[in-house]
Amino acid sequence: MNKCFECNKPAQVDHHVVPKVLGGTKTIPLCNDCHSKVHGKNLTNLTRLKEKKLKENARKGQPPVAGLPVGYKRIGKRGSKETVIDEEKKWIPQKAFELYEKGYSLFKITEYFKTCSYFTKQGKDLSRSSAYNLLKNRLYLGEITYGGISSFNESLQIIDSKTFMNVQHLLLQNNSLIKKSKNDI
Repeated sequence: MNKCFECNKPAQVDHHVVPKVLGGTKTIPLCNDCHSKVHGKNLTNLTRLKEKKLKENARKGQPPVAGLPVGYKRIGKRGSKETVIDEEKKWIPQKAFELYEKGYSLFKITEYFKTCSYFTKQGKDLSRSSAYNLLKNRLYLGEITYGGISSFNESLQIIDSKTFMNVQHLLLQNNSLIKKSKNDI
C-alpha cells in the first residue's frame, strides 16, 4: 500500500497535483486528512482556476468532466479529452424519455430498466430520483450550462427539442398533481 506523500500514513486517495479539469495528469498518494487540507478554502486558489476552466469549457460547448450523464463518454488523450455521445448507451436516455412521454411513471421507468439489466455506474438499480434527474438534464438537448454561461453543442444532442419540452411539461404537470394530493391529506 502507498504511503501518504505528506505524513506517511496509509494513503487512501490519488490526488491530482494539477486538477484534471486544468489538464493535470500527475497524482500523489495522500491520506484523507491531508487530502482535506489540500482542498481547504484558504490554502490555494484552485477553486477559482477550476471555475474559470469550467466556464471556458461551457463557452466552447464542452460539459463539465465530472458526472457526465448516461449516454456520453470522454475520448482522446489525457489532458485533451472531448465529450461525445456514447453510441452504445444513448438508447438509455432515449428510452426513458420515450416511456415518460407515453405515460409511464418514474417508478415504471425504473422497473423497465431493471428488466433490461441496466445498472448505474455504481452498479445499482436506477432510482426514481435518478430517472427524474435524467429527464431534467438539458445536456440531452445539447445545452451546456455552467456558472451562468450557456452554449449549444448540436453534436451532443440525444433528445429532440419537442420530446424534451413535452417531457418537461409532463414532469411539471405530474409534480403539481403530487403536491395537490399531499396538500389534501
